[in-house]
Amino acid sequence: MNEKGIFAPKDKSAIWTIPNLITASGFIFIGLYVKSFFCGSSAGVILLFLFLAGMTDALDGISARFLKQETIIGEILDPARDRALMLAVLLHLARKSSDSFVGLAILAIFVFEIQVMLLHIGMPVDNRKMCHLYGKTRQAGHLFCATLAILEVASIEIAIFAMLIFSIIALHGAIIGRLAKKEERRMV
Repeated sequence: MNEKGIFAPKDKSAIWTIPNLITASGFIFIGLYVKSFFCGSSAGVILLFLFLAGMTDALDGISARFLKQETIIGEILDPARDRALMLAVLLHLARKSSDSFVGLAILAIFVFEIQVMLLHIGMPVDNRKMCHLYGKTRQAGHLFCATLAILEVASIEIAIFAMLIFSIIALHGAIIGRLAKKEERRMV
């Protein structure tokens, strides 16, 4: 461990950092979220774990930048946690619905998410930062829609349709980022 302490700036190769621990705790909250809806817990308990998992998404990036602890493992863990949370939410909503539209929409969301991940591979850092807002909008939109469905304020079908729209927005951002890369190559 760095002699300056846990809050000191860390090298990109560091593993044990505060942001990485926050991200790892997100996986624990996702597991508790999944367990809570499979065990039939109250909506309040389910939403608590969903909220805590979602908060780790906001706090890990902020703490990484503030503490200067951005790491390679964090760049891998963060999107992995995001996808795990999205899949958990989709599993939860699919479990609550027997509508075939919900199944098709979930499949479409999954395909869009894979496309977004593939488009980010090899994308310049500046372009990825530009796409970051699209991804955060998608994540917040997914969690908001899931919350409305869990509270039964909105039907599962409407929530899934809105989630599909948010995934399309994220895909749009990734395509813009990829096209910007191609445009840069043409200018050189």
